[in-house]
Amino acid sequence: MLGAVLAVMVASQPSPAPTPLKTITHVRSSSFCTTLRQNIGHAVQALIQNNIAVDQTKTLFLKMARDKISSANVGMVIDMDMNHLNPMIGEIAQNLETAQALLNDTHRFPEQPQTEDDRRLLQMQQELRDIIDHQNQALNVLSGTYYSYNGNRLMGHGDGMKAPVDPLKDTPIVIPPAETSAFQMPAPSPGPAATPGTVDLGLLGFTKFAQLFNNLTTYQWNEEALENRAAAIILQSSAECNGNQ
Repeated sequence: MLGAVLAVMVASQPSPAPTPLKTITHVRSSSFCTTLRQNIGHAVQALIQNNIAVDQTKTLFLKMARDKISSANVGMVIDMDMNHLNPMIGEIAQNLETAQALLNDTHRFPEQPQTEDDRRLLQMQQELRDIIDHQNQALNVLSGTYYSYNGNRLMGHGDGMKAPVDPLKDTPIVIPPAETSAFQMPAPSPGPAATPGTVDLGLLGFTKFAQLFNNLTTYQWNEEALENRAAAIILQSSAECNGNQ
């Protein structure tokens, strides 16, 4: 849903030539529309990039699950897979930092709302902060998994350079306890029963990597409600700023 928001906002960017402020049902100030484009829009873009990054981590965890079952040298292959996870974690963290900084701009978001525009800006700010908090939960699980694996691997290797005492022994994968609270399924809404955000992975499903895959799938499913709530007010505000209402 955030992708649709960004597409509308990009398509409605003002032309280079100066144009007078449009008169619409609810007139929006130029400062409101500037904040919408420069702060809200760029924060949305950063959060969308994280959605893409989470999809990439899910693909990587599926590869790890297959490697766990089928690789001749499981330890070496999983070590290499884990190395690919680190830059993905860094990208997610950087995008969250970028989005948070944009939303913390006190010059754009007033602490004490004086007008309807102020109140709407603060509402959009809070809606996006809720998504940031949710994405932080996923980041904690990913980074916790990465550092617990490498910490256990380091202990098994001694100084990290020597061969392990038992090459066939698995390095423990400790899924952070925060996962339990981070991936709660939402309460069912009226109407058709909701479909759990998990996938039957067959034999792969017995690995902890498949468990992480399903946890992230549930995480994405839970985020949809937050994105839909934020999208509603952002799309309406964007339409008003561009005279499309």
